[in-house]
Amino acid sequence: MNKKTLMNIPRNAVMEGNDVAGLNWTIVSQAAIATLEEELASISRFSLDVSGEFKTDGDSVKVEVIDGAGEALKNTEDWNQSELKTSSVSVTLNRYSRPAGLSYKERKSGVQLANKVQTLVRTVAKAFWKDLMAAIADSGAEVVNIGPRAGFKPEMMADVIWPSMTNGADAVYLDRMYYSRLIPTNALALNLADGAYSIPGGIHYVEGVNVLAGNAGVGFATRPDALAVAIRLPNIDPKLNLETQVVESPKLGISLLLKCWPDQGTETVYISAELLAGVAVGNKNHLRQLSGAASETAAEGESVEDGSGEETGPTEEEGGLTGFWRNHR
Repeated sequence: MNKKTLMNIPRNAVMEGNDVAGLNWTIVSQAAIATLEEELASISRFSLDVSGEFKTDGDSVKVEVIDGAGEALKNTEDWNQSELKTSSVSVTLNRYSRPAGLSYKERKSGVQLANKVQTLVRTVAKAFWKDLMAAIADSGAEVVNIGPRAGFKPEMMADVIWPSMTNGADAVYLDRMYYSRLIPTNALALNLADGAYSIPGGIHYVEGVNVLAGNAGVGFATRPDALAVAIRLPNIDPKLNLETQVVESPKLGISLLLKCWPDQGTETVYISAELLAGVAVGNKNHLRQLSGAASETAAEGESVEDGSGEETGPTEEEGGLTGFWRNHR
């Protein structure tokens, strides 16, 4: 297979080079890279292993995780020592693909072409995130209850989530609705991505977290050695005579394969975004599932969400402060 790598291209680049019946690879690669970085940027907080080597679905690769480095040496006179401890996790690769047909009109319209390519890449990335959530749900990692969204406040990041792990959380991933409760309303507030609320790796929003914590999940907290992720390039049989291009994000080190082939009968060109990736749990002691289940005291009459986004039960003025937060205001 011909491996031609297209890296980040300026948006004002001169449109050039047509392959496969007028498919402009400048537009295609730019759209693919931008979406890849948008959807997969936060996996850099895991033990990430990326490579340009070609593999196929079902193959397993070893991903190194760092268990510890020991203490820093102060004024040492002995340099021949190392306490860097690592282990490896076996990760099975899955091939995520999303093909789509492009008419001649769509191939010649830069905006339509970019929109469709971005949709394909986003669909592939979300499929991978879904499997990542499933791996966490099956890990047996400890569950930390942070209560319903109505009672979720920024202080919980430092008061509950951070101390739930021995060495503190390195990054936290939250459902969009919980994440929105943390968005600063003051222009001088701390930027979430810069480590606000005592989370050095930042706070990220993800979808599909409901499968966690017995289907009451609202997110997870992790340190790098808790999850091992591997990304490779899928091996395509050269006898298929497909046009293939590799797009790479220098920022993430992640490569995505795009393949293309024409259907002469309908004058349609098909394009497919291909990601070969896998995830496995490493040290589950550094992983926490976050649950949004109502606290046990909610049954006594405190305010809880009824699932419609509205609160039920007595108001605060009536003495119905959410049970979980009665002692956390």
